[in-house]
Amino acid sequence: MTKIFTPREADALIAKIEGIFLHMDYCQKRVQELGAALPAKAAHPSAADVAESARLRSQIEFLLQAIQDDIALIGRMGGIVKDVNAGLVDFPGRVDGEDAWLCWKRGEEKIHYWHPL
Repeated sequence: MTKIFTPREADALIAKIEGIFLHMDYCQKRVQELGAALPAKAAHPSAADVAESARLRSQIEFLLQAIQDDIALIGRMGGIVKDVNAGLVDFPGRVDGEDAWLCWKRGEEKIHYWHPL
């Protein structure tokens, strides 16, 4: 069953979700760094280049999975990540007796916006 949040209940999750987004930022930055460090593709790569490429790709896969795990964690908390880069999360909620999406964006201290389902 999906939790229906009041704006105050969703606001209570913001600090934790901010921390999760910080972790995703770190993972994304590290993925970019590792991607830039991948050896250039060569027609006949050396064994060392093949090994290094495999090592870096394994780390990239691990970090990408960590981002997916963070998105899933927010989902288990009741939020729906709409945009990782912008830091947009919606919560199913109710405002003035009406079903709504409570909208939050990184940097905001509380829910400021909502719209009907």
